[in-house]
Amino acid sequence: MENKVKPDAAAKEEAKVEAQESSEHLLSLLLVVFTIAAIWGGLDSDLRLEKSRKPIESSAKNKRLRAEIEEILVFKKVPKGVFQMGSKEGFLWKDRLPTPVHTVSVEAFLMSETEVTVAQYKKCFDAGICTEPTAQYPEYCSWGKPGKENHPVNCVDWGQARTFAVWVNAELPTEAQWEYAARGGESFKFAGSNDADKVAWYVDNYITHTHTVKTKQANGYDLYDMNGNVWEWTLDEWHPNYEGAPNNAETVWGELRACTPKCEPIFGTDRIVRGGGYFDSELVFQVAHRNRKQSYTQEDSIGFRICRALPQSAN
Repeated sequence: MENKVKPDAAAKEEAKVEAQESSEHLLSLLLVVFTIAAIWGGLDSDLRLEKSRKPIESSAKNKRLRAEIEEILVFKKVPKGVFQMGSKEGFLWKDRLPTPVHTVSVEAFLMSETEVTVAQYKKCFDAGICTEPTAQYPEYCSWGKPGKENHPVNCVDWGQARTFAVWVNAELPTEAQWEYAARGGESFKFAGSNDADKVAWYVDNYITHTHTVKTKQANGYDLYDMNGNVWEWTLDEWHPNYEGAPNNAETVWGELRACTPKCEPIFGTDRIVRGGGYFDSELVFQVAHRNRKQSYTQEDSIGFRICRALPQSAN
């Protein structure tokens, strides 16, 4: 009979060491796993704390800046009414005719008495909501220039303008709201006068590009610079004429997307700008004149003003 060989002491010890090392290796792996889990849990806890803290800080700062801007934003009431929008007169741009003339009804609303200024826009920028204005030739932008805090902010695209408006619980005016407000309940060629020099900074009188707002004569609704200084963005998408236009001023004509909270320009669409800029001729900025720009355009000749709805009881 073949005798079985019993393992000697050295073999037993070797097997014991291997078992111990295997056990230690397993414990080491478990320790690493538990350590990673603990670190991740701590980081996750810190992140949750940070996330809960940032909105509080942001909300507090936002609240302060919102309160500050309400102190420097001035709105004028534009009364309820009906008007004939457009004109049958000849115009320089034959592809941008304000025809056919049509009747539009308007609910009362509030319009900012001036174009939004650099100082006002900066509040939104400081809140981390608005982005910095820029352009191909930034030297002509009012942003960041000493002494131009009360100039209209320019070099902003349509999305930047809307972002500011929404941040202050307002909106850009529709084209119909803008024209109705610019007419001011009067029948002048320009917003407040038949003499462009009295109401506008434009090619015949401008000195340093944009000018301080509210330095020319107001129109019948106490609104300043509705002509000249900078073109003003409106909500409406570009249409070459008024065929099919809404018959009430509150309806936006064209695509409009929600802001989250920033409002983005809608690529592939042009938006209507109104009012003329500082280097424009009076031939292109009468109250009925219209112009178009791609929604992502940032130019030194374009700014904006804002409007707010009134409660129905206040109409």
